[in-house]
Amino acid sequence: MTKPELRIVLTVFLTTILTLNISALEFDQPLPESLTKQFQDTLNQYTEKIKPGYIPGYSAAVHIEGIGMWIGVTGNAVKGETIRTDEGVEYPGAIPLQHGDQFHIGSLTKQFVSVVVLRLMEEGKLTLDDTLEQWVPGGIVANAELITIRQLLSHTSGVYDNTSVPVFFNTVKLDPNSPGTAKEIIEYVKDKNPKFSPGQPGQFSYSNSGYTLLHMIVEAVTGKPFVEEFHRLVTQPLNLNETYYGGFEEITDYSTLGYEGSKVVSNDMHLSWAAGAGNIVSTADDVCRFASTIFGGYYLQPETLIEMTTPIENNYGLGVGVAGEDWKYVFHSGSIFGFCSDFIYNANCGITVICLQNSSSTNNTRNINNKFLKISFEWIETSVQEWSLY
Repeated sequence: MTKPELRIVLTVFLTTILTLNISALEFDQPLPESLTKQFQDTLNQYTEKIKPGYIPGYSAAVHIEGIGMWIGVTGNAVKGETIRTDEGVEYPGAIPLQHGDQFHIGSLTKQFVSVVVLRLMEEGKLTLDDTLEQWVPGGIVANAELITIRQLLSHTSGVYDNTSVPVFFNTVKLDPNSPGTAKEIIEYVKDKNPKFSPGQPGQFSYSNSGYTLLHMIVEAVTGKPFVEEFHRLVTQPLNLNETYYGGFEEITDYSTLGYEGSKVVSNDMHLSWAAGAGNIVSTADDVCRFASTIFGGYYLQPETLIEMTTPIENNYGLGVGVAGEDWKYVFHSGSIFGFCSDFIYNANCGITVICLQNSSSTNNTRNINNKFLKISFEWIETSVQEWSLY
């Protein structure tokens, strides 16, 4: 069966399912065992040949709209070997990863920040053509009077990236327990020359600083701390109970460590120094629910979602990568001090895959997600063929 033919029968198949159950998302419905075993076996393959006490942790989720959701884990939240003294006293080493354990999700933060901004637009509190100078006056960076919110969201503003400034990391790692402010982050790029003129055709430069500036804009627009708007506009309406704006609020029941090899590096920087760009802490479950709800069209207004997922430059929309014509994919990856993350949403089939990893030595999250998608497509095609017999 060719891709176009499969796409047609998938549309009929999923439409039939959604007609039978218009609530559609079915987060609490488990996926068929024939699928979940393949997902778990795939995840386990990445830990089979590693010494037990030093296996990194993987937390993953797959959601197929109208059918159900799977959440799986493997490996450790904390690495180490169990030590037994001559007296028989045992000191526990590795702590296995559990369902619901939280991870730093790095740049997957950007999709959440984008939704906060877009919801404020829908409320009429800002427009995407508003300039940075309009909300954060004083020439905080070069070209502030020309840079628009849309350009910050799409990395077409030309604003220099603070993570490209060596002294930034050297400074913030000196005192990992010391919080920073968004304004302090921007001080590292304030005097840097722009990468290009804002909105210059054909130009794209990934800028974490741009998302820190969006954090500042949201606070200026609302007169409230970003964390309050984050919960009002995202976590509360979407029931994301294990998602936190790291560095700006207390995180409960958090125990997962991030590693570079055998070294713990997740505590090397206070998360506030990644404000707006990479500071969110969440679970595979919550991130999957978020992505399925947003990109499935269940939260933002249709025209807003279209704008968010329409690429501007470099196959990038407003906080997300976008690819494919017949098979539209929305995606993003992230990494931050011992953690890696990745999500992909396939719009044609309503499939969301998410993988989180607490090791930055080798990032396997995109490879795992691609395998999850392949398994899902094959299962749906088989289901379509079986369904067509009736």
